[in-house]
Amino acid sequence: MKKLIFLGDIHGDYNVIKQIAQEESDSYIVQVGDFGIGFRNETEEAARLDKLNESLIESNCILYAIRGNHDDPKYFDGSVCRTNIELLADYSCRNILGYNILFVGGAISIDRKYRQVRNMGWWENEKFTLLPHLLTELPKIDILVTHTAPTFCMPIGINDLVRQFAANDFNLISELQTERILVDRLFELLANNDSTPTNHFYGHFHMDSVDYIDDTKHTCLDINHTYTLSPKLF
Repeated sequence: MKKLIFLGDIHGDYNVIKQIAQEESDSYIVQVGDFGIGFRNETEEAARLDKLNESLIESNCILYAIRGNHDDPKYFDGSVCRTNIELLADYSCRNILGYNILFVGGAISIDRKYRQVRNMGWWENEKFTLLPHLLTELPKIDILVTHTAPTFCMPIGINDLVRQFAANDFNLISELQTERILVDRLFELLANNDSTPTNHFYGHFHMDSVDYIDDTKHTCLDINHTYTLSPKLF
């Protein structure tokens, strides 16, 4: 039976995907951002995608990925595809194994100043962007996939690591808080459209967590960790 596998941040380690595909053939893999593309030149990135695609073809697996804060957003405009790979534009919707899944990537990097100074790959348009007009004609959503999270999900508050980076990035904490409030607003808009998802998957925070809030199960996936769903029963 085909499976739907959600995968946390991989930071460019495509071997994680290859292993999952070998162990769980005939599956759909949804990677929740920090795919890790954009840190090499375009020729190298294309070759790596081609090799990954070959592995997915062998296992009859399809990969969908959204952008994280460790991804060059230019790869996620909907044009980067292979036969078995799709790097999804924000607000893409796909029906996979009976689930209507909405994908919205992006997040602020807490280390953005460090990466800017050292020219290590930081993109000004990496953050989550709320675009309400793209929600108006969607089908009823079963699953929402984001990279970052709303304020009411783990982690709650600001941890010591964020405060360390904020010492040299004075707007960081306020921008992080604003971003998560925007994700709150995304949930509100979906609810207003009678489209509250039953499941929400995200990564970004490098932790495993499950929260049941109102009618939604929120699952945060740690680096390289997975969560599997069976096909939707009608």
